[in-house]
Amino acid sequence: FPSHDRLAATSLMTRKAYLRKIASRMLFIDVLMTGLGIASATLGLKAFLLPNDFIDGGVTGISLLVAALSDVGLPLLIVAFNIPFILMGYFQMGKRFAVKTIAAICGLALALYLFNFEIVTNDKLLISVFGGFFLGLGIGLAVRYAVAADRMYKLRQKVCRHCMSLLCSSG
Repeated sequence: FPSHDRLAATSLMTRKAYLRKIASRMLFIDVLMTGLGIASATLGLKAFLLPNDFIDGGVTGISLLVAALSDVGLPLLIVAFNIPFILMGYFQMGKRFAVKTIAAICGLALALYLFNFEIVTNDKLLISVFGGFFLGLGIGLAVRYAVAADRMYKLRQKVCRHCMSLLCSSG
């Protein structure tokens, strides 16, 4: 039976190696998509919305308003206003979710601080369409790959499911 034990051990090692390979591939895809999301959101904000005084909704919009009314920089405000959502995400979704969210928000803040773009157009319709498209694409990529750079979509889903289960069980 020693050969059977060796075969089982080899099979087990192969499975572990395979799972490690899959995990590293998934991490690579998460990092790549998060980077593309950050780049897209930065392009939408810096090339379209910010230079033409357009404001987005959500945490980004609040950050834009406060930045316009104060001397505090937009990157710092985006990080600061997302802290409560990061904490909520940590307790509801876990440590991995919170760490990836922090990385994405800090990446967006860093990109907003470092990169500048020329104004692409002054046409208000094009500004809103393309600015919204690139910002939405960036946030969408981030949310799709389990990172919440602005919208806490997955957290909201989990909280809504919990609320629905409480409503259904109480009746």
